[in-house]
Amino acid sequence: MAQVAGGKGAPVAQQDDEQFQERQPIGQILIEMGVLDDPKLQEALQVQQEKGGALGQILIEMGAITADDLLQALATQHGMQTVDLSQMEISEEAVKMVSVSMAQVYRIVPINFDGGVLTVAMADPQNVNALDDLRFMLNCEVQGAVATEAQIGEAINKYYGQEKESIKDLLEAMDPGEMEVLTHGDINSIDPRKIDEM
Repeated sequence: MAQVAGGKGAPVAQQDDEQFQERQPIGQILIEMGVLDDPKLQEALQVQQEKGGALGQILIEMGAITADDLLQALATQHGMQTVDLSQMEISEEAVKMVSVSMAQVYRIVPINFDGGVLTVAMADPQNVNALDDLRFMLNCEVQGAVATEAQIGEAINKYYGQEKESIKDLLEAMDPGEMEVLTHGDINSIDPRKIDEM
């Protein structure tokens, strides 16, 4: 992953888009993992064409793969490692770098800070925008690892407590640079989905 200085998010996003275009299809990765065969993949693709939805979720609902299979495949697709947060000793230094509001909004858990690189666990490796935002706000390189949503939630509660910040508290705690990332320069243009997440 390229080294990034603060405020240079756009070129990284473009690079990530280019890498995304070259990524191997999730179905092919699952076949290579040995957890899916081609007839099941074709059946799932047909369901996706008719009803829409994410292919991985369709395969899980069909009973063709497990949630863990999908997590491993997504990690492989995005060049990330999978981590088991319940078995890890998380760096206190890394936890202190990320505020409770950032952890809750982006659904990430910082796990290690080494050589100027912060590693964060996330349930959605496709959310490259979260990594770009964190690079900008923390002014350091950030790389992702993949954990289950349940483990992310448990770790946030464990390392940040049950504290829940209100929208007002969160916005007041942000500096102008963070506000610019969240609102893209206009306080009235905050994405309602991010409001719901917060």
